[in-house]
Amino acid sequence: PTTADALQPVTAGGKDAFVAVLDPAVLDLEYATLFGGTGDDHISHARVGAHGVVTLVGYTSSFADFPLKNAFQDRHGGGATDSFVAQLRPDGSEDQLLYSTYLGGNGADSRDAALYSNDVAVAPDGRLAVFIESLSSDLRLADPLQGQPRAGFDGYLVILDPRLGPGVQLQYAT
Repeated sequence: PTTADALQPVTAGGKDAFVAVLDPAVLDLEYATLFGGTGDDHISHARVGAHGVVTLVGYTSSFADFPLKNAFQDRHGGGATDSFVAQLRPDGSEDQLLYSTYLGGNGADSRDAALYSNDVAVAPDGRLAVFIESLSSDLRLADPLQGQPRAGFDGYLVILDPRLGPGVQLQYAT
């Protein structure tokens, strides 16, 4: 179930991700929404930060209609899946989706979530450290420690700064 103030109250098709906020005092559902497009959308990790802002990292095969906002990568990278990062304010407001962006290139940009994972950490100043595993050879780099992919899946670490708007800005990527 979703709540009346959900960002996405019904499925867009495929497997949509699900975000819920519970009141721990009474175990009551305060907010619930679906998140995704017509493909399959999976959340690997979610973090709650300042003022209740929820940061999501996951992967998607929704390439035509994934909910993007203020994205630094606003197009599918070309592989079987792209990872994504999104932040939302689960308060039912008109602008509850703060931003959402693809992170991906010409290869698969995720592994089976049961075995491996995308992850995100939110710094006190609002910057995000995002880790994904990728087979892509054309990911955007910024001052990289490793400038070329090696054999198989490589780790891809990016620092994103939503404070530098509009949208989220790439500060570091290797």
